[in-house]
Amino acid sequence: MNSFALSTEDALLLLEYERCDSIAEVSEIFKRDPSVISRNLKRLSEKLPVIEKAQGKWVLTELGRKFNTWTLEAVSTQQSILDQKIEIKIASTREFAHRYLIEAVTTLFPKDKYHIHLITFDSDSEKLLLNGQVDMVFDCGKPYDPQIAFKRSTSEEMSIVISKEFKSRHGVKSSKDLSELDHIHYSRNNLAKIYQMTRDKLKIGLTVNDIALVRQACINAQGWAMIPTYTIKKELITGELIEVKLDRNWKLASYKFGVWWNRDKSYLAPHIDKAVEWLAKQDLN
Repeated sequence: MNSFALSTEDALLLLEYERCDSIAEVSEIFKRDPSVISRNLKRLSEKLPVIEKAQGKWVLTELGRKFNTWTLEAVSTQQSILDQKIEIKIASTREFAHRYLIEAVTTLFPKDKYHIHLITFDSDSEKLLLNGQVDMVFDCGKPYDPQIAFKRSTSEEMSIVISKEFKSRHGVKSSKDLSELDHIHYSRNNLAKIYQMTRDKLKIGLTVNDIALVRQACINAQGWAMIPTYTIKKELITGELIEVKLDRNWKLASYKFGVWWNRDKSYLAPHIDKAVEWLAKQDLN
């Protein structure tokens, strides 16, 4: 394995000696006895022709001065790398990114210190983390893979919705009237919980992987759906969609929204804490 000709301490000693040109001053900087500094300079002269004795005094050679120039450039380059913005790749569903995250991301992570990559998904968020494609994920529920850590901090409220046309066409008065009617299934919803809610009476008319498609299918009167309430606020206000009254035996699935990350990336801890704190203040209903 390749190694440096001089250690960091030796390089800094050579640099400071050229700047000070006095063993006494250098000893003050390094908090060492002058005799120790003198011995170290002698050791350097025996190791490489970077310093030599001339008229009883240590002086840098041409090679020593060139080496110091390289050291200064290396220190400057290292500092410029450390001063670069921190890159963080964040993923969330399209709906959450559009309605909450895009506006808050530069407040959460100021652009003078961070460069944020915001990525949206509507499928396997765990794979994004495990493959190293993203650093953190905003998602509901909890991961299956033990390699993924998570903190849940807020509830995601759900609603059963239909269009006015669908209600009129099928005479829907409450949730019990939906069991025999087409359900627009959002593929990320837990189907087992929906079957349990409807007492195993469920007619799936269409399955989609995007909340925007679920919403539009309901507006088109193609069926009924269980969908996060925050994604249909406008449609409920305008009347394009209406909430269905729930019968006593219909209990909506409960979801918790949180932040996920790979356990190996412990350096993300302060950024995760900041994201969790922000998420806890969001009203997802």
